[in-house]
Amino acid sequence: MMVKSSLFSTPFKWLWGMAVLCAFVTGFLQHPFLLVRYGILQPVNHGIVVAHYWVASVLLFLGFYALVVWVLSGRARFRFTRIGGLRVWMLLAMGVSGMLLILNDMPVISFYGNAYLALKIIHFWGGVLLFLFSIVHFFLRIFRGATYLVPVSGANGKQ
Repeated sequence: MMVKSSLFSTPFKWLWGMAVLCAFVTGFLQHPFLLVRYGILQPVNHGIVVAHYWVASVLLFLGFYALVVWVLSGRARFRFTRIGGLRVWMLLAMGVSGMLLILNDMPVISFYGNAYLALKIIHFWGGVLLFLFSIVHFFLRIFRGATYLVPVSGANGKQ
């Protein structure tokens, strides 16, 4: 029986990569709308904010799928590298802060002052750091063969 060397399929990896790229682009393209909010720029189409919400929902779905795959078959065969574990924590921080920012848009729940500022900082700088780590990982993968997951010693009698 052939042992899989990767936990996720190539289509999943491509879909995940495209969704993260779209989330990054739409996340940073919506920052000029903050200038519109305070009257510095004239209003334009807010479709980018809606696109960011749609991409975030796709990432949430893919993240839960990845969690199920990890729990069912990944924990026994793979472990995270340092950069892989850091990436997971950053994705979790961005996901939780993004969901709390969505809750803040609802009429019943509001965050004020330092709580709102902390959410915005975590979400913004999490995106920036995730992008920078992705670039670093890309070059590490090309030059040193680095990955986010490595096989556990003795998994399935191999190694």
